[in-house]
Amino acid sequence: MAVTDCTATNGCLRVIPGSHAAQDTGKHFRDHSNNVTIPETLHEQEYDEGQARDILLEAGQMVIFDVYSAHGSSANSSDEIRTGYALRFMPATSHYDHEDIPIAESRGSAHHTRPLIQVRGIDRNGNNNFTIGHPQTA
Repeated sequence: MAVTDCTATNGCLRVIPGSHAAQDTGKHFRDHSNNVTIPETLHEQEYDEGQARDILLEAGQMVIFDVYSAHGSSANSSDEIRTGYALRFMPATSHYDHEDIPIAESRGSAHHTRPLIQVRGIDRNGNNNFTIGHPQTA
């Protein structure tokens, strides 16, 4: 969800239309460049940059897309901040690994303290930690 307007100059979300159809997330690598917030990066041979489309949003608007949709954003080349709120749903068979991205590489994304909420059903994977990131009662 866009908290502020998301424009091409402030690094709005970009997606490759139809990339979800193959149901494959593609090959990734970790990019530790200074202008990268989330280091998980799709290898260039996995997508055609010419097909990428900007998702321009006004504050309060939102976009919903599949985990298999190739997506990312360009660097913010403006003086405007770009702020958003991301909510992720995953099947009960999935494992969210809080230690997948080391704290030193998290670039402020708080990957290691992200709380998980079981919306329905049971945790079929059995390896998810639902205590991380939630307030502890005394």
